Amino acid sequence: MLKSIGLGGDGDEVDAIERVEARFGIAFDHAACARFATVGDVWRALLRELESGGAEAPRWPDFVRLLGEETVAEGELGEVGFETRLIA
Repeated sequence: MLKSIGLGGDGDEVDAIERVEARFGIAFDHAACARFATVGDVWRALLRELESGGAEAPRWPDFVRLLGEETVAEGELGEVGFETRLIA
């Protein structure tokens, strides 16, 4: 499993979360976003948001690609798991 998707904590994590929000038409509680530490944290929050709107769940590979768009190489996408940290 990949240890981190490599976000630097310099604002790129905000960009990654905003990409997820825009793609899926949701808005996370931004206070809750501050507690996101792993890819799984974001995934679970996304599923909760989508469930309340009745939308279909996204595919994990598509979600990981979106979240790690700027930091994860294509060949490493399959190595991202729930416990993969957001920030390096």
